[in-house]
Amino acid sequence: MRQKYAFLVADMLRNHDSRLSQPFLPHGVTREGSPCGCFRMGPWGEGYPSNQFQQTARFNARTRVIDLNLTLPRSKQSDMDLKLDHPRATDFVHPYVFFANHNRSSEVTLVSPSVRDVLGYDPEQIPGLSYNRFVEKGNRLNEDIPACETEDLSDGHSIRALRSVLDSSGNQRILLVHTVGVAEHEGGPVVRRHNIARDVTESVMTHRSLMSRLKDLETASGCLSDQEKQIAECIMKGMMNRDIARDLKISDRTVERRRASILKHMDAANTSELVAKMVERNMLRTWTYAASDLHWQSARNSHLAVEQATVAI
Repeated sequence: MRQKYAFLVADMLRNHDSRLSQPFLPHGVTREGSPCGCFRMGPWGEGYPSNQFQQTARFNARTRVIDLNLTLPRSKQSDMDLKLDHPRATDFVHPYVFFANHNRSSEVTLVSPSVRDVLGYDPEQIPGLSYNRFVEKGNRLNEDIPACETEDLSDGHSIRALRSVLDSSGNQRILLVHTVGVAEHEGGPVVRRHNIARDVTESVMTHRSLMSRLKDLETASGCLSDQEKQIAECIMKGMMNRDIARDLKISDRTVERRRASILKHMDAANTSELVAKMVERNMLRTWTYAASDLHWQSARNSHLAVEQATVAI
C-alpha cells in the first residue's frame, strides 16, 4: 500500500547551512546523491524493521519540504491509521467537554482539559467524582438523570439531553450532552459511557428572552377584536384612515375609534410604534419557530428549557 507524504521538517530548516550542503538528518536517514537532497530512510517508528519498510525522500530546496514515497504492509498501515484517527481528550476545546463514566454509574473516569475553560474546574480533580456533584439541584432539566443512568445504550442507542450545571463560581450553565455506550469488543456489553457536552447557555437564554417577548406581543394582539385585526392589517400596509374606511365600508369615525383601541391594547404611543411592534412580532414568529441553528432543541427535554405558554399562531 503506497502513499505519498509531504511535511515540513523544522529540525532540518534550523540546522542546514545556506548551501544545503550539510543538512541535519533525522535519526535513521542517510544522505545520497546531489545537493538537492536525496535521502534513504530505514525504520519508521517502532515495530517497522528495515526489511519491511523502505522509503526514499527528496528534499526540495525551494519549498523546504521533504517528499516521501513509502511502502507499508497493509496491517501495519491499518494500525497506524487507527492510532492517528483515535480521538483524544485533548482534541476537545471550548465550548465542548468530553467525559467518560462507568455504565449505569455516575462516577467520572476521564474528562477533557477543556472543562477548565467551559466550567472552570481542574480536570485532574474530577475523575473519581460523581457528575451529580456538578448538576444544579432541583432544576427540571435534570429530573430524568436517574432514568438515563439505567437506560440501555447497546445497539447504537444514544441519549441527547440538556443539563443544568453549576460552574466553579456557582453560576448556572446549560449543557447539551450527547451520550453513547462503549463496549470492550463488538457485540459485547456496554461498560463505559462517552459523553460530549456543549455549552449552549447563551443560545438557550437568548431563545428564552425572545420567546418571552413574543409571548407578550401575542398576548397583546390576542386582545384585539376581529374588526380591530382587520384595521391593524390595513395599517401595516400603510393605508390611511379614509382608505381603510372605504375598503372596509365603514365610517372614518369608526376607523379612528378602532385605531385608538388598537394602540391601547398594543401599548403603543403612536402608529409608528404600533407598526414597529407588529413587525417585531412577525419576525419573532419566524425566528423562534424556524431557527435551524438551535441544535439543542433536538434534546429529549428541550421543552423544559423554555417555560412558555402555548402561543397560537
